[in-house]
Amino acid sequence: MKKFRNRFIVLLVCLMFMVGQHSEIYAGNMWANASPTSVRVGSNFTVTVGSSNLFIEGISVTCSGCTIISGISGSIDKGETKNIVARLNSSAGATVTISGTATDYDNPNSDFPISTSAHVSAATNSGGGSWTPSGGGSSSSSQTTPQTPDPEDDTHSKDNDLKSLSVSEGKLTPEFSKDTTSYNVNLPATAKKITLKAEANDTKATVEGTGEKALEPGDNDFDITVTAENKSVKVYKVKVIVDEKPLMYLKYNGVKLGVVRNVRNAPIPPNFTATTLKIKGKEIPAWKNEAMKKTIVYLMDTKNNKQFYLYENGKVTSTFTYTKLLGREVFLIDIPKAQQRRTGMNYQKLTIENVTVMGWTFDEKSMKDYELIYVMDLDGKCRYYQYEKSQHTIQLYSGAAAVTQSEYTKQVKDLKAGRTAMTYTAVALGLLAAGLGCYAAYLTIRKKKS
Repeated sequence: MKKFRNRFIVLLVCLMFMVGQHSEIYAGNMWANASPTSVRVGSNFTVTVGSSNLFIEGISVTCSGCTIISGISGSIDKGETKNIVARLNSSAGATVTISGTATDYDNPNSDFPISTSAHVSAATNSGGGSWTPSGGGSSSSSQTTPQTPDPEDDTHSKDNDLKSLSVSEGKLTPEFSKDTTSYNVNLPATAKKITLKAEANDTKATVEGTGEKALEPGDNDFDITVTAENKSVKVYKVKVIVDEKPLMYLKYNGVKLGVVRNVRNAPIPPNFTATTLKIKGKEIPAWKNEAMKKTIVYLMDTKNNKQFYLYENGKVTSTFTYTKLLGREVFLIDIPKAQQRRTGMNYQKLTIENVTVMGWTFDEKSMKDYELIYVMDLDGKCRYYQYEKSQHTIQLYSGAAAVTQSEYTKQVKDLKAGRTAMTYTAVALGLLAAGLGCYAAYLTIRKKKS
């Protein structure tokens, strides 16, 4: 029995050692604190989230018993903190849970899921706490559970309203009211910056998010956060809308195209880097590919259709669309009119893998499964490709005419027959010429004799 016990202990130690060898120890952590920890139903509270020695990304926030007013997303780095503002909805309290994927700086090659939470209780009027000493013959004593103090008894101010809110350009819509938290400001296309000014209703409250702000065409969202003395938070949102109307126009095929100013969401093709072009004394956004030696600009037509265009030799030369055809990366371009007409082919719209492209079909019926396209490769050179529909294959086009073997055999026979006919014709013409020559000589001799 003793021998068996010793073996069991050795086996247990080995198992513990093996588990220990395969366990990863993470020194960092994610934490969350609620402030205040007790609020009335309908009141706001703040949850501060932080990270220690971890980089956390893919953050999501869920709330039980409350409504998220101002959440967080993205990532949190070590030593960084972010605030979540929520409103308590339940008398049972609320729990805010934050989760994400963490990377430990001490073990950067391993990611792991992580979550933390903070709880807030619903405040109620307390009846006061007391304890009763033992008396008489009784040996028992009792102490009441401490009650959460009523927030109304808290001397810290909960005033998180703004007294005033103004902008240096344009006009707030609607007009400012401390109870209205969302505003719009419309500005012309020439607007480059705006200054936000705000004053708290309570001098003990703090205001963040004011000052001069840079503007871009389109929507610009700004938050002004008011934190009361008791740490409750209120967020005022200001959306500054800058007119996206183009300030410069270029022409292509007789059509006026405006230079798109809001390029934040432009689908920039791979390996193109941002640059600028100076046209008529003004700079416009552009993108350049050094390997291809191509420059493109982002333009829009009168119907607000936006597209990239090639810009070469001081002018727009073609549309420019990045796509993939059967795994091959190419750029669709406009085919010059001089190249659109090809003998034995029809120029028309084609569909390859749900991509619409201009190209050619063959007149020859035996070539009905073949199509021809003209695109730009990643090296900046334009090439013809032949697409075979039944097998879904694509390859470089040799430039040879579309002729099947049977048609080729027929053409060879016709050529041989033509050559034979030409030979006979030549012999006949030769004999005729000889005959005419003899006849002319005969007439000449006869004339001399007479």
